[in-house]
This record gives sequence, C-alpha cells and structure tokens, in this order.
Amino acid sequence: MKRVSSQLIYCSPDQLLRSSVVEQDEDGNITQFFDLVAQQSETAQTLFFDGIISAEIISLKQYLSTEQIVELSEKYNYIDISDNDITEIPNFSDKPFVLDFGTNDIAIINNILKNRNRFFVHFNAFQLIAACSYLPIEILNLPLKIQFGQKPNLLLWQGFDISSKKVRSQIRIIPL
Repeated sequence: MKRVSSQLIYCSPDQLLRSSVVEQDEDGNITQFFDLVAQQSETAQTLFFDGIISAEIISLKQYLSTEQIVELSEKYNYIDISDNDITEIPNFSDKPFVLDFGTNDIAIINNILKNRNRFFVHFNAFQLIAACSYLPIEILNLPLKIQFGQKPNLLLWQGFDISSKKVRSQIRIIPL
C-alpha cells in the first residue's frame, strides 16, 4: 500500500482535492481517498509532498497516427512542444488545448520544462496539468485517471505558486 498527500490532488478539471490522501494498493490501483482535515489523528504510512499531485503525462504521438492527430485538432488545440521551440502561447479559439511532450519520460519532460520555461509561465497550473495529463488520458480513454479502481502513475508537480496557481520558472515533475 502507498499513501501520498500534498496541498492539492488534481483528479480532473471538475475535481480538485485539498489536504487529502490518495491510497494505492501494491498493484497501483487507487483504493481510497480521505480528507486529512476530517482525520482525528495523523495517517500512518503517508508521504506528504509540497506541490500538486496528478496522473501521469501521456504523449498522444505515442498512441495516435499523424492523421488521427490532425483529426483531433478539429476538437482541440493540439501543441507539439517536443519539436517546436515555442515561447509564446498561440492564439487559441475556445477549444481546450492539449500539450504533447512527445514522450512520457519524466527526465526529458523536465528538461523541456526547464529549457522552455518562458512558454509555460503563461499558463496556470491546472491548464498545464489538464493539457498534458488529464485530457490525453480522457481522449485515449485510458484507465489512468485519479479515481477509484484506476491505476495511474502519480506525479508531483513542483514550481507552482499554489495561491495564485501560476507557473514559476523552476517548474519540475517528480514521479511518486
């Protein structure tokens, strides 16, 4: 069993847990959530972190063909950050955006975050996490959401100003 907690757990754009714990069994399946404020005593075997916990980052390029990504662009603003040196936010319509790092490798993603930080500081924390984690998981219908019975690899996002939800220049991701 693994229990982790942070100030915020980003389950979806509609579900943000504050001061909560997510518990996973030995196989990585989410078995329980509980609110730390409601606890009468400190939870045993819980690792506490500073940042935002999310599900894993998914690269659509690793699952979809070029043609499928072009079709996806009808419904989403798809940004491939792996091949482009983008420093400013493109002018989007009302469509949600999907950010593709071109990999699921956290070391490479952290390098992209570091080297292109001028691009990322334009987003708030939840836009960024939804764009590269929640929406790709939703699009591909993968069983990796942060909800009961799902089996996500959890990530800790650090480098956000939690109160303003702004991305700071030293953003990084740590696998939990």
